[in-house]
Amino acid sequence: NAAGTVGDAAKGDDATAKQLLEQILKFDQNYVEAVNNLSYMLVDRLNRPADALPYADRLQSLLSRARELRLAEPDMQATILETIGWVYFRNDRLGPAEAALLEAVRLGPNQIASWLHLGLVQQKAGRIEDARRSLNKARDTAMKQENKFYQAEAEKALQSLPR
Repeated sequence: NAAGTVGDAAKGDDATAKQLLEQILKFDQNYVEAVNNLSYMLVDRLNRPADALPYADRLQSLLSRARELRLAEPDMQATILETIGWVYFRNDRLGPAEAALLEAVRLGPNQIASWLHLGLVQQKAGRIEDARRSLNKARDTAMKQENKFYQAEAEKALQSLPR
């Protein structure tokens, strides 16, 4: 899986990883893992949400096609939907972000990032009790999986909610 090993090859160098992912996509613009990883890298690590948006839109299209052909496993669909939702959220597209993330948690109920990001979308939309439920699920799942990073992120988000 070339896209999955880009991070290893780049050894934490985001610019190099981005370049490698772009090279992969020159050969196959529909390589889902590369589109997913580049989209997530742009929105999250490079803080360039507008640049990630076309890749998220491409992911949505690729996911729809894969579903039609029954090619995508639920866990992969959930991962892709989480990326799409996060990119949409970072571009202030709350409706599509929430739709993608709700589907992500339905398909992958143990994927912590999906719960965390869903809670952040709900918080920004002013739906505090929904946000609290999603963020609690993110924290609890992170605790069960012993994921200290996401546990801390969920706790920080919960603390930012109005009482």
